[in-house]
Amino acid sequence: MWMMLTSINIILMVLAWFVCTSNKRAGLVDVTWALGLGLNTIIAAISLDQSPIQLRLFLGIASSIWFIRLGVHLLRRYINEEEEDSRYATMRKAMGKFQHIGFLLFFLFQAGLILLFVAPIVLLLSEPANAWDSSLNTLIGISFGIFVLAFAGESLADHQLYEFKKNRENKGKTMDQGLWKYSRHP
Repeated sequence: MWMMLTSINIILMVLAWFVCTSNKRAGLVDVTWALGLGLNTIIAAISLDQSPIQLRLFLGIASSIWFIRLGVHLLRRYINEEEEDSRYATMRKAMGKFQHIGFLLFFLFQAGLILLFVAPIVLLLSEPANAWDSSLNTLIGISFGIFVLAFAGESLADHQLYEFKKNRENKGKTMDQGLWKYSRHP
């Protein structure tokens, strides 16, 4: 499992890096990272078939929806950016003539981070069905409720940020209103 996921992540990140070397916009790494997490989760849920089906379905669907939501949000941001994200522009400037290899290493590091973030899901799905007791369905039900609330809140916060950034008067400003005020992250 780990070798397959590692190979997929490296391929995804190298492809994204190729795109970014031509358009000089490394923000695609964020999109690839989020969608890579979704893909890794789907692969794990399908491949690790010894765990209970309800756990595989819940973790596979909920995690994938979450990471795809994040990936779409980041893709929308990437498409609408007129210039490279300032974080990556700063990195590009600091790396100077070594930016190609520097960004390749950075993208490959992100491939490793995908594995780190998907590891808890893979570990849960690696437990055989007989290792789970009868409270699994209750746990999944509670988890589903938390997921729905978190998904709705994060989706609203993403939309608020998108609307904020659409307004030209907010260029260069940090959004500190609405739900984004509480959910914001770098």
